[in-house]
Amino acid sequence: MKGLVNVIRTSGLSTISNTIDQIYSEQSEQKDKVIASEWEAKAAAYRIFMNVAKPNSKYIDEDDLMRFLSKEEVDNVLPLFEGAVETGKIKKSSLRNWV
Repeated sequence: MKGLVNVIRTSGLSTISNTIDQIYSEQSEQKDKVIASEWEAKAAAYRIFMNVAKPNSKYIDEDDLMRFLSKEEVDNVLPLFEGAVETGKIKKSSLRNWV
């Protein structure tokens, strides 16, 4: 988990996160988002998936991640998700379970 946090901190993905936070903060007047329940975690996983995966896709593949991360970072991130190393794809359920 520490590795993913470091990857996200040093990548362009944090920029996307900040953009998403800005959109929601304009609506709810909150600047800091904290996931405080299982429902919020599932909602966050859904939003991440919809913003990273190709439209109508059932998984996030390496090409989707390469838009935000370097090859080395993708190689570090995939082992964090169940079954992703073997297939090179992150399923919705794996992302939801990780969050």
